[in-house]
Amino acid sequence: MKLGAHQSISGGIHNAVTRADRIQLSSVQIFTKAPQSWKEPELSAKQIHDFQTARTQAGFRAEDWVVHASYLVNTCSENPDTRTRAVAALIAEANRCDALNIPHLVFHPGSPGKQGVDVGISLVALAITQILAASADVQLLIENTAGSGKSIGHTFEQIRQIIELVPESDRVGVCFDTAHAFAAGYNIAEEKTAPLIFDEFDRIIGLERLKVIHLNDSKTKLGSRVDRHERIGRGRIGEPLFRWLVNAPFAEHLPGILETPLEKDETYAADIQRLRSFRR
Repeated sequence: MKLGAHQSISGGIHNAVTRADRIQLSSVQIFTKAPQSWKEPELSAKQIHDFQTARTQAGFRAEDWVVHASYLVNTCSENPDTRTRAVAALIAEANRCDALNIPHLVFHPGSPGKQGVDVGISLVALAITQILAASADVQLLIENTAGSGKSIGHTFEQIRQIIELVPESDRVGVCFDTAHAFAAGYNIAEEKTAPLIFDEFDRIIGLERLKVIHLNDSKTKLGSRVDRHERIGRGRIGEPLFRWLVNAPFAEHLPGILETPLEKDETYAADIQRLRSFRR
């Protein structure tokens, strides 16, 4: 697994490369804009050049990088205007990914409210279809959710149903978040059951669609439906999953991204070294 973490783009996207290289990450996730804003920045030719130059000089490959979309998007909202805005935001994000040569864009499907799961699934698939049609190369990754409220994507079956409704489904993949899966009720904390959960993922969705793994422990209990990340080994999941996962053959070439909480001015350096120590 290519062990990495989410990095800040403060001061310019190219600075994320410097931060990642400094703590010897093998993969990196970034936002390309403020995640709680609808404002869509346009990247200048200089910003694109500076990022790509820095990334090449640091020895990263394009496939080592992931973009996480804004937290505001809800592709299956009850409000048509909100859905339109979400699609527009994701198209802008996808085009920034293409400009930066970042192949993967992770997003949360959203919540359909009173419309129900089936309508929600069809709306997410429609949004994905529109986004792919308006962008060139990026692959959209559906992130599994914790299942809070009425959010879509907390079961493997829901994710499969979304993918099946997208005509250009070869550009649709999955980002598996360990904390979300645990909160949704998948018991990945036990050494005996974790491999069975991924076997289930393979049977229902297919491991070939798994492109990124978010490595997060969980502050909340199994099946809580509450999304609260914790540092590796300090939460309800515990170390065994991560000791197994960083050595799992199917994850050998995947970005494994930490999104766990840090103290002020702290980096992920110690956490990355700890994960590397789990390798056999």
